[in-house]
Amino acid sequence: MKKYKLITYAMAEYAYASHLRDNLKHEGEIIYPHEASSKLLQDGSWLLLTITGERLGTVSPNGTVRLK
Repeated sequence: MKKYKLITYAMAEYAYASHLRDNLKHEGEIIYPHEASSKLLQDGSWLLLTITGERLGTVSPNGTVRLK
């Protein structure tokens, strides 16, 4: 089994929001993921979901953000 660096939900949420603001120059309100709905995947990435289950993106253990 491959080991991966642990990334917490809070770290993943921060990386997601920072990516939207800093890299995509998003202005206005950000749709934040819901912690209880989001999932930690086997490879250590977080699948970020809204409270209704809408997929917002993934954040890898090294902080790479991939949207929808």
